[in-house]
Amino acid sequence: MDKRKLRYARKKTKERILWQRSRRASQGSGQDSPQTQQEEKQVSPENYAEQYIERYTKAYAKRARLQGKRLLVRQRENRGRQAQVQRQNLQAQRKKQAYISSVLQEKGFVDRKYGIPPLNRKGKAEGSSGVKTASRIARGTKRAISTLLTGGSILLVLLAVLLPLCGAAAIFGSDAEGEIPSDDMLVAIARSQTGNEGGETYWRWYGFSSHVDWCAVFVSWCAEQVGLLDDGSMPKFAVCDDGIRWFVEKGRWFNRNISPEPGMIIFFDWNGDGRADHVGIVERCEDGLVYTVEGNSNDVCMKKWYAAGDKVIMGYGSSIA
Repeated sequence: MDKRKLRYARKKTKERILWQRSRRASQGSGQDSPQTQQEEKQVSPENYAEQYIERYTKAYAKRARLQGKRLLVRQRENRGRQAQVQRQNLQAQRKKQAYISSVLQEKGFVDRKYGIPPLNRKGKAEGSSGVKTASRIARGTKRAISTLLTGGSILLVLLAVLLPLCGAAAIFGSDAEGEIPSDDMLVAIARSQTGNEGGETYWRWYGFSSHVDWCAVFVSWCAEQVGLLDDGSMPKFAVCDDGIRWFVEKGRWFNRNISPEPGMIIFFDWNGDGRADHVGIVERCEDGLVYTVEGNSNDVCMKKWYAAGDKVIMGYGSSIA
């Protein structure tokens, strides 16, 4: 028997015996009767300890049942709270998807995950360039007509020389001063290849004699067309991890939390295993979406889009030091 319980039983037994004796003394009984002696034997420490253990065992069992019921209630409450949190997260995700869908519908893109924009849709830069070119031609023609009506023979000679030059400048000139940035040229080259199936042009250029996964080869081919391979601004690679390693060594690697610039190289990890599975070229980033041009997307060169900061995006490489 537990010593602590035995001490407690002895203490209670003494208190019980003293109480019985004080009661008999108050009733005027001087001697303990055999019945009283028998009762005192029944309240011995050992007997009282057994009664104590039995009584408190029942109390412990009752307490355990109550604790079990409380635990079940808490578990039900926790499951209810977890279900509520899941519903709130699902509602937030649906709101985010609805926002992305509304942005895509406003811009005329297909409303589906990783949807493909229409291949014949022109970007803002191309549209504004055409408008500016037409405006320059109109202004040059207006000046030429005014000169013809008011001038003499000298002005006619000047007109014959200047008019072709104005037309050539309007057609072939650039809206911006200086040369077109290589990143914009890289995007333009990649955009011009949308719709190409099989990628034979790119993997044969790289040196392969048969069909391979050509997403990285496509990026290298586009970089070569604008001279980024010749000046060492970008690597020539056929394996995505090799491209990432080059950008990291050059200090031109950025994580997925940035807002990428047009012309950056975007790397993807579909499986979440830390290895790059796919690569493309960033066309632009706006309204929380990243628009890309990718080769070997279902064996086709196509435009796609992703939510900025999507977990499938590993990061970005930049051709600018």
